Amino acid sequence: METRVESSHHVAARDRRDLNAKPAMFHAGLSSKFTKRHVANFHDTTLMAASAAKQRAERKLERQAEALEKHQRKIESEMKKIEEITERLHRQQRREADRLRHRLHYAASRIQSTFREYSQRRRSQRETAAIQLQCVWRRALARTCATRLRQQRDASRADHAAHVVTRSLRVFACRARRRREWAWRSYAATTLQGAARQWLARRLLMRLRLIDAERRRRERAATKLQAQARMFLTRVVYLDVLFLVCRMQAVVRGFLVRKRLRWLLSINLRALVRFQAIVRGDETAPLSPFALAVQQAINHKAPRKQGVSRRPPVRLAPLSVTEAHADPSGEEIDDQSAPEERLRREEDLKRRLHERKALERRRLQAERRQRVEAENEASERKLMEREERHVRLLMKTALRKHQERERRRQEMDQQREEMERALMLREERWMRLSLKAKARGEMAARERRFSSSIRDSQPGSGSEDTDEELRSLPRPQSLTKTTSKTVSALEAVYSRRKPMRKKVSKARATRMNNNDNDKSDNSSHFNTLFKSQWILPSISSSSDFMTVEMVDDDAEFDYGGDFDDVVDETQLTRLLC
Repeated sequence: METRVESSHHVAARDRRDLNAKPAMFHAGLSSKFTKRHVANFHDTTLMAASAAKQRAERKLERQAEALEKHQRKIESEMKKIEEITERLHRQQRREADRLRHRLHYAASRIQSTFREYSQRRRSQRETAAIQLQCVWRRALARTCATRLRQQRDASRADHAAHVVTRSLRVFACRARRRREWAWRSYAATTLQGAARQWLARRLLMRLRLIDAERRRRERAATKLQAQARMFLTRVVYLDVLFLVCRMQAVVRGFLVRKRLRWLLSINLRALVRFQAIVRGDETAPLSPFALAVQQAINHKAPRKQGVSRRPPVRLAPLSVTEAHADPSGEEIDDQSAPEERLRREEDLKRRLHERKALERRRLQAERRQRVEAENEASERKLMEREERHVRLLMKTALRKHQERERRRQEMDQQREEMERALMLREERWMRLSLKAKARGEMAARERRFSSSIRDSQPGSGSEDTDEELRSLPRPQSLTKTTSKTVSALEAVYSRRKPMRKKVSKARATRMNNNDNDKSDNSSHFNTLFKSQWILPSISSSSDFMTVEMVDDDAEFDYGGDFDDVVDETQLTRLLC
């Protein structure tokens, strides 16, 4: 078989080197003689297929072996879990026995405490009676002493009253004499003080009057000097200003006179005479439009003085002598209408200039007003934006502070809750450990007393007989059922409380039967204390000694009490689950 496998391997290697050969995947029992690339001789591939099938079978067997090993390990782990659960059940039964011994020890301690309380009560009653007798005798003695002291106090009070009355009379007379002397002394001192104060006040008044007169005299002299100096300065300034004003007026008047003389020299004498005749009304002919306008201008009231420049005076253009002699009537009218048109054009031009200036002024004012309004609006907008940013910043800061406070408060609450939870867990653990330690000590004492009572009842038997009797005790049905059949870890954990309920009911029934004969407060307190907290096995009242549930071998699952002190039951349950 090995030679066949080696030959198949050689063939496969040669096929891999051959370019015309098919790959090994096509050699599963099929011939390649019908292929297009068949060049070499025919090779049988059945051995290769058989070897591949053998390899597959071997791999299948290996997988099956691995699966069996894995299943075996799983079964072993389940068995270990079952053993742990069984060990836990045995330990729990031992704890139940320990709790029963604790209960009996507690009952004995309650009886002892009741007897001690009774003895203490009797002793306290005797002491109280003795104390009451002593109090009655001391009260009688105190009353006698108090009567004697009261009589002495009344006598001393009478003597003291007489002494006080005489002393008061002496004090009253002395005070009256001193009051009269003090009144005369006060009157004399007041008179002397008044005369001295009057003289000092007059002297001070004369001194103040002299000082006031000197001050007023100095003020008048200073005022006079200041007035003379101001008058001199004002006179000098006024004369200088008056001289300058006169000089300016003289210059202006000379300029105006020279200007008017030049204007008068340029006036036509004939036209001036004609104008004067028209003004005086000497001529009866109808006036021309120019004459009417001139007359209206002359008769019109002068306008109010304004802050503008005055109109220039009416000027007549000079006429040549030849033109005046040629046409004395028509040319004069033309000469008179030309200045009127010129004045009208000047007036229109001035009016337009004034209107344009007014429009320009109004436009500038409007632009200035708009610019001021825009600047005010921009400044208000900036101020509002700044205030809005400030308010937003304040709101963000307040929100951030509020969130920070909330986060800190939540963290503090969480830390406080964690600390309280840890403290509660620690207290619960310490309470459980203390109860276990106390129960273990009481159970050990109870076992010792129980073993001693058994020895006393059976003096001929030894320790071996006692151990045999303890081993021969009936086992609990729950343990037999649990160990007889195979169960899973979850079923064992979640079903271990069911048989305990029956025990609780039996223990309650036993307590009810025992409480019918016990009417004391201690027994009722004992029953209420262990009514719903502890799970106790059934107690046989017919037997001479107590029946305790034990396992077959005490040393089989006995690991001591250190494991119960260190490991928590909830953690063990979590590991089992």
